[in-house]
Amino acid sequence: MHRVVALAAFVMFVAAAGCTAQGAGTSNFDLKPDGIGWYAGDEAHFFLNITSSVLHSKPSFMIDRQFAIEEIRLVEHGLNFGGDYRTKDPNAIALRLEQAGNVTASSFVLDADHPSLDVFLNTPEKLRDSEYTLELKLFQVGWVKSDRFRVDHAS
Repeated sequence: MHRVVALAAFVMFVAAAGCTAQGAGTSNFDLKPDGIGWYAGDEAHFFLNITSSVLHSKPSFMIDRQFAIEEIRLVEHGLNFGGDYRTKDPNAIALRLEQAGNVTASSFVLDADHPSLDVFLNTPEKLRDSEYTLELKLFQVGWVKSDRFRVDHAS
């Protein structure tokens, strides 16, 4: 009976921890902007890195622009009056993924041997002069959020 209870407790712990088939969770990802900010309409550059964590010591994640990234958000911070941008269409913001200069692959693997990926996107013209974070909803992982950055309109 104790083994059944222990097994049930273990299964619940793993499920609550957000275990995925790829062996990665949100705590394994780091999304950093390449700069302090961009002008609306310019191409923005981010680094998506995968690292080990207590729950996933050797994480691995296959990513592509069509299926692994389920939703993309640019979320305005501070006083927010509808300045957020959301899409499920990677073409809407010209999303491009690169790994070690490779732009032709249809998918990329993030793991210990290839821990980072370059993410490029066009900042939508509708964004206001404000602070934003980029948020990517990754399949079987959840939301990965970047550090804050500025978006301004060229004068």
